[in-house]
Amino acid sequence: MKNWDKIFGFILLAVLIFGAPFVLPTNMHYVRLLIGLAMGYILSRSYTGFAGSVNRAYNTGSTKLMRTLMFMFLITAIANVAFLFSAKNITDYDLWINPINLGLLLGGLLFGFGMSFSSCCATGTLTDLVTDLPRAGITLIFFCVGVFLGFPVQSTQSWVQKS
Repeated sequence: MKNWDKIFGFILLAVLIFGAPFVLPTNMHYVRLLIGLAMGYILSRSYTGFAGSVNRAYNTGSTKLMRTLMFMFLITAIANVAFLFSAKNITDYDLWINPINLGLLLGGLLFGFGMSFSSCCATGTLTDLVTDLPRAGITLIFFCVGVFLGFPVQSTQSWVQKS
């Protein structure tokens, strides 16, 4: 990493940390910004990707990354249960369950094929942007296209909603 990259990164971090409270509408937005910055830094420094953990286990036999991800899932599940149990009224969270339909199955297959072709999923794409820009960039572009085209199709088409 070049020195200008480090300097620019620290300047941007300082602007976000010290300038964001004056621009964001609530303190909760600021807390979410800090959590997002921390998670982004952790993902970029640790090369943590969901597909990468399976690839590493298959190629090298090392399950260290897979065990780390399972531990993260456990911590997240415990935190979610704590939030739900401590809620005064569970309907405050406005949770819902969408039924399994043809759009979900098709989207899951397309995501799986894309993940297989690019050897990474969304988190792996973000960590691979630094080391393998063409492959990760193409994956990120098509991932975004799929999301921005998939949500309108999911909410408007009867073949998705009624299947």
